[in-house]
Amino acid sequence: QKTFLMDAAGGWSTLSVGLGFDPTTTLQEAVRAAGNKDEDTFARMFFQVNDKLTLLASGADPMLETSVNAQQYEEMIDFLMASYPIVMVDLSSAIPSLKRAVLSIAHEIVVVTTPTLSSLRAARTLMQEIKLIHGGSLNNVDLVVNMEGMIPSKEVPKADIALALEHTPSVTIPFEPKIFIGSENEGLNLSQAKGGNDIINRLLSIGENVLNDASSPDSFEGDGNIVTQLMAKT
Repeated sequence: QKTFLMDAAGGWSTLSVGLGFDPTTTLQEAVRAAGNKDEDTFARMFFQVNDKLTLLASGADPMLETSVNAQQYEEMIDFLMASYPIVMVDLSSAIPSLKRAVLSIAHEIVVVTTPTLSSLRAARTLMQEIKLIHGGSLNNVDLVVNMEGMIPSKEVPKADIALALEHTPSVTIPFEPKIFIGSENEGLNLSQAKGGNDIINRLLSIGENVLNDASSPDSFEGDGNIVTQLMAKT
């Protein structure tokens, strides 16, 4: 599916490191172009990964200044959804008001936690707030447990995670720093790293949920779907 990916973190974004591009714009510039419906200017802020994946090349924002407000960001998403069936937003380092605005309109939400007590407590609180925003339902939430096996003797067991969060994890990702840090440092796609395909295969079930939802004629009143990823970390 034709997909657009962007990070809502402003100057705190690390998307450019993982996907090998230089940040050439700021969120302020992007929302201004989208608000003016200036498609040519807006398109010059994109980084084309391949024929299906396009990124917003943001990250040049000052780190210690206020980013865009929630209404501006939501208007930019509306503008993008006219052209892209799937819009993915990384909310892991976004400001709270922006997180709430995007979560309220998201069709699929991925909450990423680690199997530690502090992270799981944050995940539980976050998921309860998401449940309230979505009318008491967590049907559109996928829970990903990351870094399993980092400290085996101190981690919360899988069964206890599902019980505590009242939500069964969709995917568990093993602690593999050589794969993730190595591929990032060397500018490699995860599929090019030894052992990377196993992790990709684990995540395919979430991707299939998103694609199935995007292809449903009743999935959304507009033109596209929004997928968000949050990190429940302390």
